[in-house]
Order: sequence, then C-alpha cells, then structure tokens
Amino acid sequence: MSALVVVLAVAASLFALRLAGLAAPQVRIPPAWDRTLAFVPVSVLAALAVTGFAGEARLGMAPFVAAAGAVVAGRRTGRMWVSIVVGIAVFAILGAV
Repeated sequence: MSALVVVLAVAASLFALRLAGLAAPQVRIPPAWDRTLAFVPVSVLAALAVTGFAGEARLGMAPFVAAAGAVVAGRRTGRMWVSIVVGIAVFAILGAV
C-alpha cells in the first residue's frame, strides 16, 4: 500500500469523524468515554515517536536522549512549549556531534 493511499484514507476518516461531530452536537459522550478519550492524543504521539525512533537507527540514542530531556523539562516547568524547545535543542545538539 502506498503512502498516498494511507494519507488519503486517514484524511477521509478524520473528515468523517469531524462531520459526524458537527452533525450530532446534542449527543453527549458518557463520562467514562470522555476520560478515556482524553488520552488518545498522548497515545498517538507516543506511537508516532516510537515508530519514528525505531526507523532511524543511524541516529543512535539521540532521539531517546532528546525525548528524555523533553520529559524532564516538561515535568519541571509544566509547560508544553518548554518541553518542545528542549527536545528539539537536545536533538539538534546531539545530531551535530
């Protein structure tokens, strides 16, 4: 399956989900589902990060060290942007070495 087919399928699925949400705004999600769905973005990001790390063997440990630095910065400051900046900075520094 080509990458274009996958991208188009994901885009169509996302569009359908958004359209369904707009078409039925009065429908309420049960509280248990709402709490569970709050973790979907984090899970998707983790899945993308892990597959990205695994596919880049030539980078060595740089992605993992950068991710660890981003986690520490995020936990210490509680700010997402600090986590992003630190992760990118650590990755750039390790990539230049």
